[in-house]
Amino acid sequence: MHRAYFFSRTFSAGVLRTDDGQFVRLRGKLCAAEGDLLTLVGVWKKHGLQFHAEQLVYDLPETREGLMQYLGHVRRESKVGQ
Repeated sequence: MHRAYFFSRTFSAGVLRTDDGQFVRLRGKLCAAEGDLLTLVGVWKKHGLQFHAEQLVYDLPETREGLMQYLGHVRRESKVGQ
């Protein structure tokens, strides 16, 4: 997720940067924060070419910094360790 306008445990909206460098708007019943690496399944809507995500898969990071961000996000949203 390049930029999150809003995110909670049940809904997120923002801007994604695709693998080919394009920016697209996203909304869906998912939890995604800025910096998350995602693979999404969904449909395109004509609301200014907006992607409505129906399924989310987190692309697990390969660096220490990326893993720390991912684990911080998972803990924050799932209350793991609390």
